[in-house]
Amino acid sequence: MERDSSFSAETAGVLSGDDDALADVTVIVCASCRDETGSDGHPRAGELLAEDTRRAALGDNIRIRSVECLGNCKRRLSAAILRDGCWSYVFGDLTATSGADLVAKDIA
Repeated sequence: MERDSSFSAETAGVLSGDDDALADVTVIVCASCRDETGSDGHPRAGELLAEDTRRAALGDNIRIRSVECLGNCKRRLSAAILRDGCWSYVFGDLTATSGADLVAKDIA
């Protein structure tokens, strides 16, 4: 079975421009996602989730990235967890305060 390496965690780090290539895990948050009400207000729920996840990951070897769209719009607020050489997971129906849950899944 071949592994599709077209979008690895390493690639996600390169796209961000940050120098944290030693991180084992990357959490990618959809920055344009809206909350459960569908509000167009700013900051968007995705931006708030990315910031909450950054706070929860402080001191851990976890990269946090934002992208404009994860293509999981039917599940509202979404994030993905990637690790090179491993499975990737996409989560939906999150809240702006789900950052600690995303980090707990990574380090467990």
